[in-house]
Amino acid sequence: MTIRAYSVSDLTRTYVDEKTGQTRLDMTSIASTDDFPSFEALRDHVLNDLRYQRSQADKMETFGWVPTLYMPSERTFKSRKTGAEFTRFGSWRNGAAEAEALSVFCADVDNSDPARPIVSMQTVASALDGLGCAYFMYTTFSHIAEKPKFRVVIDTDRDLTRAEMLRIAVWLNWTVFGQQADLSIYDPGDFIFAPPYAATVTERLRGVPLSVDAALAQQVQVAERRSAQAVEDIGRQVLAMAEAVGRKLTDVDNRSAEAIDQVGTEVARIAGAVELRLARAEQTQAESFEKLSADFARVSDSLAAR
Repeated sequence: MTIRAYSVSDLTRTYVDEKTGQTRLDMTSIASTDDFPSFEALRDHVLNDLRYQRSQADKMETFGWVPTLYMPSERTFKSRKTGAEFTRFGSWRNGAAEAEALSVFCADVDNSDPARPIVSMQTVASALDGLGCAYFMYTTFSHIAEKPKFRVVIDTDRDLTRAEMLRIAVWLNWTVFGQQADLSIYDPGDFIFAPPYAATVTERLRGVPLSVDAALAQQVQVAERRSAQAVEDIGRQVLAMAEAVGRKLTDVDNRSAEAIDQVGTEVARIAGAVELRLARAEQTQAESFEKLSADFARVSDSLAAR
């Protein structure tokens, strides 16, 4: 049995903003680091030690954490009072100093897409229970019942890289998070806000670690199925456009000729966009296919109405 450490870097230093008088998190310096022997121990640290200990004025009065370590280094600062630069040696949260290995999977479900159904913490918990995963979740400072916002932390069977975590986030966003997750939190140096004072927790600790390699394989399969379906949808839209053009050609007049020219220009524009969109990452590609299908539908409807 492979034994590994669950590494965590804590951001717990705060300061008082001289202009507003409000307490703010120092988001640059790592206050402490720990290597925990188990996922349960990491969970206890995040939910107990890093939970903010009093009512907060806003979301920036908080602590933070990252499931990895940082190499100590020098960092240059500028004095707010004098403008003079000075250098300090310490542990700083930045991508260049970050270790490649992250000890757990993390996600941020914020329900920011109003066009999609709201996803609750209970819905995500049920889906993760179905996968058999060990996990814990906690609500964020901005969480309200009408618009849930929460962090998801899942045990994994090995350390993973930022790129691997993003790919798994894309897969889980399609299959578990209802496409309501924030996929912008996976750049090197990104951190996670710790539980607020009033956080609500949902968890299952007796599950098994998520297999990183199996999850990556699932992400590839789902991406291929979604892309194939999107291509079929676009094909149907193209055929519908061709039929609409054929009908117009039976009664060509100046107005219909102009409409067909406009359609040709629009089709050329969309076709040119396809090549660019196909070169993007799977999540962006899937979203582009959906938009592309909508573009074809709009053009077809416009042509039919002329």
